[in-house]
Formats: sequence, C-alpha cells, structure tokens
Amino acid sequence: MKNPSSLALYIASLLWLQFAYAAVNPFSVTPGSPVQNMVAGSSQGIHYVLTSPAPIDSPAVVKCTFTPENPSQFSYSFNQAGCVTGVGLFSGLQVDVLLTLTAASGVTTPQKGTLTFQQTNGRGYTINIPITVNVASTSQRTITINNYCTTPPGAGKDTLNNLVIGVITSSVPAKNQYSAQTACTDDSDCSVFTYSTCINASATGPCNGGAGCYCGGGACVSDSDCSNSQAGTCVKGACTYCNGDSDCIQGASCNTASNICYFKIPEPGKYQLNPFTLGGNPDSTTITLQDHSAANGFTQVFNGRITGRVGCDLAGGQYSNCNVGDCGTSSTADPGACNFQTNAITSPATLAEATFIAKTPDTYDLSIIGGVSIPMDFHPTSGSAASPNAYNNPYVCGNSGSITEVKTNGGQQNIGASNWDFTLPTYLNYPVYQLRWVDDSTATVCSAVQPCANGLYCGMTRANEGAAGQTTCGNPLGYWTFNQICTDNNAFTFKNANGDTIASCNSSYNTNTYKDLQLCAGPAAVSCFNVNKKDNTCCGCVNWNTLGIIVPTSPEIVQQCSYPNSYWVGSTRLNAPGALPFIQWLKEACPGCYTYPYDDKTSTYGCPGNNGQSAVNYTIDFCPENMEA
Repeated sequence: MKNPSSLALYIASLLWLQFAYAAVNPFSVTPGSPVQNMVAGSSQGIHYVLTSPAPIDSPAVVKCTFTPENPSQFSYSFNQAGCVTGVGLFSGLQVDVLLTLTAASGVTTPQKGTLTFQQTNGRGYTINIPITVNVASTSQRTITINNYCTTPPGAGKDTLNNLVIGVITSSVPAKNQYSAQTACTDDSDCSVFTYSTCINASATGPCNGGAGCYCGGGACVSDSDCSNSQAGTCVKGACTYCNGDSDCIQGASCNTASNICYFKIPEPGKYQLNPFTLGGNPDSTTITLQDHSAANGFTQVFNGRITGRVGCDLAGGQYSNCNVGDCGTSSTADPGACNFQTNAITSPATLAEATFIAKTPDTYDLSIIGGVSIPMDFHPTSGSAASPNAYNNPYVCGNSGSITEVKTNGGQQNIGASNWDFTLPTYLNYPVYQLRWVDDSTATVCSAVQPCANGLYCGMTRANEGAAGQTTCGNPLGYWTFNQICTDNNAFTFKNANGDTIASCNSSYNTNTYKDLQLCAGPAAVSCFNVNKKDNTCCGCVNWNTLGIIVPTSPEIVQQCSYPNSYWVGSTRLNAPGALPFIQWLKEACPGCYTYPYDDKTSTYGCPGNNGQSAVNYTIDFCPENMEA
C-alpha cells in the first residue's frame, strides 16, 4: 500500500491539474476577416478561427449558432454542418468557420445579430459575438475628390491656381440579344463570358431557355448574337460595335469615332476646385456612379481614369488647352467633361485608375507608367471599408500613394511612404534631364555644362519629346518616363546630361527592341513572373525590396521574381542599359504606384476582401498634405 501522505499528494496534484485546466478557457475564437458594409440583396462571408488547448483524447466540442434580430431581413448559413452540430477542438487543430450573411432585397437599415460559440461538453463555456452590418440605401458608388494643392505645376490661364477634374472611361460591350448560345437559366450559365450575368433570371425564376433570359454584358458566340454587329466584330465575351447610344448597354454611350461603347463620363458636382489654404479645409467635390449591373447583366459599375487638369482655357464652360492633364474639349452635353470621342488624357499625367464591380472586389491603383504630374492618393472613404490591418495585407482596402508607411501584420508586411520627391536617374554618373518635363517659357539649351539660371530647371518640353529630345530651361511641370517617350516617338534616342547615348527606342536587344522592354510589348509581352526558367525575352520582373524599396515580401501577398530578364534588368556584359534602372526612380518616390506594365504585383489594390456585393466608396486626394511634385 502506498504511503498515505504520498497518495494524498498524488490526488492533490491531479485535482490541481484538473483545476488548472478548468481555469483555462477551453477554446478561443479569432476573427479571420472583418465585417464589411453591404447593399440590399447581397451576401458576405466572415471567417472565424477556432482553437483549443484541450488534449486530443479529450477535445472541447463546440457548437455555433447565429441569431439575427430580424430573420426575414438578415439570413445566414455556415460553411460546415459540423459547426452547427458541434466540432471537436484540441491542441494543434485550427477550425475555420465561415459565416455567410445575406441582406434581403429592399433592406436599407443596419442589420444586427449575435454569433454564439458554445461548448457542449464540460462546463458549457460560451462566447457571444455581436455583429452589426451597415446596409447602404443604394448600390451606387461615390468618389470624393479633395484638393490640397496650393500652386500646382502649370497653373495659369483662365483657371489660375485651380484644379480641374478630368475623367475618361473604358469601353463596355454593346447590347446583347437572346440567342440559342446566350440563353440561360442562372448566372452560372454565363460564367464563360467576362462580367456577364443572366438577365431576368432572378426576376422571373428559372427560364428553362426561354427568350426572357439571356447572358447580358454583351456576351456573344457569333456575330448573330449581337443586335448591332458588323462582320468580324464579335469576340468571345463581348459584342463591341455601335452606331448610336441605343446600341449600348444602360449607362454607356457610343463613341461614333471608333464605333465602340464606353461608360458615360460621370459628371462631378463641380469641375474646378479652389487652391488649398494652409490651415483650412480642402475644396472638394463628389462623383456619383450609378449601378446598372442588374439591368445590363454586366457587373462592372465603372471603369475609368481620373486626373487633375491645370492651367486651362475656359470658354462657355468648356476647358481646353490645359498645360497639364489636358483631355480635350467636351463633345457631350456636359461642357466641363473631357472629349468623349478622343477619350484620352495627354501624358505625362498621374492617373487614378479604377474598376468597380457589383460583385467584389473592386480594383484600383495610381499609375505613373505614362509620367508624373500631380501627387495623389487613392483609398476607400473613411468608414466605408475595413482597414488593411484587418486583412494583414496592405493591398486590401489600402491607400495607394499614401504619404505615410502602410503597416500590416505587426509591421512585417508594409508599403513604404510615398514622398513624391523624384530624383532623376543617372547614366555614367550624369542625370537624365530628358526625364524632367518643363514648359517652353525659354528656348535656352541646357546640359551638364550649361546649367539653368533664374530658378528654371533643365528638362524636355513636349515639342522636343516629339523631336530630337533637346533639353532646355523651363518651369517644371512633371516627369516623363521612357515608356511614354517610346510610345510617342519610336525613333527617340535617350541621352544623359553629358550627351552620352543610353539607348534608342528602336535599338535591338536580343529578340526585343528597347521600346519592347519598356512597354512589355512584342516578344516581351510575356511577364517574367510567369516563366519557370531563365528567359532573356520576357518583361520584368523585380523584387523591389532588394533595391531598398519597402514592399511586402510574403509570397502570399506579392509574387516573388525568380527569373528576371538580364536585358530588362541591365547588363554591362550584354551591353544592355536595361529598363529597370530608368523605372526604379519612380518606385522609390511612390512605392505603391504602377511603374511598368507588369508592376501589378506591388501596385494593384482590391477592396473589400469578403464575398458579396460591394458598398465601398472611395476618396482621391490631390497633393496630399499639400505635397507637390
């Protein structure tokens, strides 16, 4: 028989262990994704991760339920039946529970409910999580634009120091028609077509191939599927030809110069924004984007670009001949709009690019591939979406062009601050003055040995960009890029301030021209991110962090470059100046900006991160914190 004192000690230790385990919560719940705003008739998925310290031979069994305050307006489902009936948790096991919430059609008020996780064995430990979802009264979107610029480069003429909003839009399909190829019963039948859904299916129920239901968005298989087509105009996923606005989907107009439908140019509350006064509030305006996706069967709400126009002539409400960001004189009923027929913004120009989709996620970015004009940032409007930190990813609902470092995942996956302070790249230790865009206020030639005086800068005018590239003294307007120069002038020769030749756009490097390497065109149209071995033809790639630029390094966030093209990177052995050395300076000034065609790995933002219909609004700030390039 054991010593009584030893037995008592043994029993006491067992009781202590049991008490200690009981004192520890038998399971825990960690949100895996934030709760986002919604619109009526949509759903979103919210992840929760369950863990437990329980031993494997004695798991904690946890059951989950959701109790909406108004079940008729707010329904739910779970991803696994095991959570409903109970799931066993033990140390080392993580269980991902997906709660899908659906707001009924017509709902416009916040919806509330309680998510409950309860242990069904042991002491019945319970965790209650209250959930409130704001439901937008409409699925339309807004872009708020704030002007923090005091004296933007190029100011003058009739608009003085004011900033003028410029918007152009992207093409959309023409109207579709019912055919045997486009008949559908639900959205899944239209998945082969880009951005296409089944028109009338939800309103009329299953169509069984009836003429009332067809894949919208201009989806087509042959020309006969397009109600207004010409021979050869039908391509898979889009019918394009139009003769007039009636040929286009709702919310679009026909560009009769190209016979292609484009989104109508949205009209801001006002076009001119007054200059910022230090200590005051910025002048602002709002662009409202109507959602026609349900009627069209085309899920894009808006696709276009926004920039700032500076130094414009103004007559009859029409803007023209802008020094910066010119986009032509309006050709529509809205006199302040950009020209719809040309549908282009003159480079160099900083561009806010957006594709808003009824079904998430939206994508947005700032592009300086074609040059730099006015500093900008672009982000979800405050209160409209969760922060990037909630997703541990700075590109999810983040701020492109942010002047402060965007930190996520405990500061491990960040995007560096954009200082918008561009330092011209050098070649053979001399700066490339051709990359500074200046006005034509003088014709004084400048170089490394002929500096400018009287506060002027050495750079290249628009006229000289289209000619021999001579540098002259002038007032700075922004910055050119090799990409844009080669786009405009295939015969251009790049030189440094000492007159040393870097390359010509039409110079040959392996199978590509220098222009191909800059534009990722021709043989270089293949991204080096997509090759699985050494390739001296592809375009890109680069791991920016190896060059001292702060971007995420996790391959789950940013795809890593394994096989860059030596001709693109630059190689003295191959006598190739490379494209990268004349792109890097752009990324250093704006780590979150698009700087070359395959830079999307570190420049494309998406929001929101949950499934469902988007209710996110956005904000663009010009000259954030009064910062001017």
